[in-house]
Amino acid sequence: MNLKNSFEALKRYYSNKKNGKPFYVSVEVTQSCNADCGFCGYRRSNNDGTRILEIKSSYLDEILELNPVAVGFVGGEPLIRKDLENLVREAKMEANVPHVQITTNGSLLTIPRYNSLSESGLDRLNISLDFLGKDHDDARGLNGLYSKIITFLDKSKNQDGARIGLSMIV
Repeated sequence: MNLKNSFEALKRYYSNKKNGKPFYVSVEVTQSCNADCGFCGYRRSNNDGTRILEIKSSYLDEILELNPVAVGFVGGEPLIRKDLENLVREAKMEANVPHVQITTNGSLLTIPRYNSLSESGLDRLNISLDFLGKDHDDARGLNGLYSKIITFLDKSKNQDGARIGLSMIV
């Protein structure tokens, strides 16, 4: 985080603490998912068409109202959204949010998409990784997912983009 973002984060933190507003806002941008994780309500096999999330093309008004220090775009699987870069850009550039992140299962992640999201202002990319090898594929219901994630991590070493983190359930 650069000095300007750090100052903005501190300013928002104290303002939100004083005004009872959240520091972190999680924006659910889709309830759809291509994985079939047994522990998740968004799993592919639960997609019976009864989900009621209104898909919006912009969350700017809500983000401006809440004025958070950080925004996380989640789902379902947020990379399903073809306009995710627009949502990231809106949060980072228009709402001036100091820290913008997404959490993904990694199945739709490519280096070009990572670069595009980074250029849009993404600060952190969280990839869910709960097991090593085939156990991860089995838990997520996506064959080859573990290998795809490891390959992406290896290729991303040469990229100058958003920080990459791994989210794990212990």
